[in-house]
Amino acid sequence: MLHKTGQKENFEQTNPEYTSNKELSVRNTDKAIYISKDTTVCENAIITLYAKNAKNIMWNNGQTDEEIREIINQSKTFTVNYTDAYGKDTTAHIFVRAVPCTILTIPTAFTPNNDGLNDEFRIFASGTFSEFEIIIYSTHKKILFQTSHIEQGWDGTHNGNILPHGVYLYRVRYKDNFNQTIERKGEFLLIR
Repeated sequence: MLHKTGQKENFEQTNPEYTSNKELSVRNTDKAIYISKDTTVCENAIITLYAKNAKNIMWNNGQTDEEIREIINQSKTFTVNYTDAYGKDTTAHIFVRAVPCTILTIPTAFTPNNDGLNDEFRIFASGTFSEFEIIIYSTHKKILFQTSHIEQGWDGTHNGNILPHGVYLYRVRYKDNFNQTIERKGEFLLIR
């Protein structure tokens, strides 16, 4: 013969949709807490860290929001103190590693006058990258130059014709050392 508690447990096991009132209230108010994980980012990147669904949040920088944004210029450990749904005070440590990343230097002007200085519009890169592509356009979106070789610069001509002084547009795409595709767009001046 089963005791009443045994009957209740047996009933709940055979009827999983049933829960006692006490369990129901805990399940309805209980939210999972999500904390940022350790990560690696480029030096000088802006990163968002979070402690979602927690109470009494206090980051080591004094902020009390669920999310904080920080510029990472060197590797650093962030600490967040919080209270979980059961009232337990907890501390989490989040390590953010900063590494040198691909940096492109894109000129704002060039002078294709054959004097040996800035005769080509050329992009320079430091760091690791792959799958490089640059396209140069007129302001009317006509493609004037395209290459997948970073060493190859543009001399200010199109189909053998010298193009006039003026503003031109570029689009650069490449994969950085995290294998993420990066796209940059801008304009530059061709000076004659």
